[in-house]
Amino acid sequence: MRRIDLVCKTVSPIFVGYLLTTPSPFVATVAISTWTTVSAVVEYILVSQIHRDIPALHTRAPYTPPSPPTAAPGESEQVEEEASVPVSFREYIHHKTFLITLSIGMLYINVLSFGGTMTSYLTMIGYSNSLLGIMKAVSGAMGVAGTYVEPLLSKRIGNVRTGLWSIWQLALTLSLVLIAIANKAHDMTLTTTSVLLFGGMAASRLGLWMFDLAESLILQEYTSSSHITSVTGWQYSMCNIFDLLQYVLTIVWSDPKVFVVPASISVGVVVAAAGVYTGFVWKDRGHLLHHIKLK
Repeated sequence: MRRIDLVCKTVSPIFVGYLLTTPSPFVATVAISTWTTVSAVVEYILVSQIHRDIPALHTRAPYTPPSPPTAAPGESEQVEEEASVPVSFREYIHHKTFLITLSIGMLYINVLSFGGTMTSYLTMIGYSNSLLGIMKAVSGAMGVAGTYVEPLLSKRIGNVRTGLWSIWQLALTLSLVLIAIANKAHDMTLTTTSVLLFGGMAASRLGLWMFDLAESLILQEYTSSSHITSVTGWQYSMCNIFDLLQYVLTIVWSDPKVFVVPASISVGVVVAAAGVYTGFVWKDRGHLLHHIKLK
């Protein structure tokens, strides 16, 4: 599913970039509007089908999984124990996985991605839509590569250390992007700035998606089946809150000339997130690195 998501994010910038540069803005507007309308209809049909096929969605009453009809003595009690149990916010912040969910949430306070904010800034400082479309595609390809590298690395060093390596790789590569932004108008040539900027952005997608996958697997491994729904819900809520904060940064520092300020804050938060996850690793394993042999 992550690969499907990333492939769509890779193909769509190329398609949109072609529409914006080849036919005309009017054709691009019509094409995107038509595609969005068709997608909405298809999505509605699929959601309606799911609602129709799952009776439990037809009522607002809490759903309780039935006990197996052939359950052995004591087996029904086990099923009841594994049913979803709500987790309060106090319990969540004391949960073993709180630090890793906090670290993934903090990564959302980041304007250094090929989202609307960063794309608008790069357009204002002179980069063409066609170049940005190509770089979005390259970054998407790096993200897809991360979905292949993460399982291979996890087999050798485990999910926890894979997450440690990937989040620090993300922090280091985004630091290169910050250097390019901070020095664009000073002593760096345009070529050097572009290499650091786009190279760092593309490389950061590898670490980001590797960490995202590692964090998801660790969360499932360290959380009981009765708590996973609530813990995941708290994580999504926290990610949404942090995602809103990135827009607060660009509201406060809206002038493109001072974009380096929200960029610096973003890198600082990513480094802090890496520190939070490092704290989880230290607490969980008692050490950060030890000698391993990679075959």
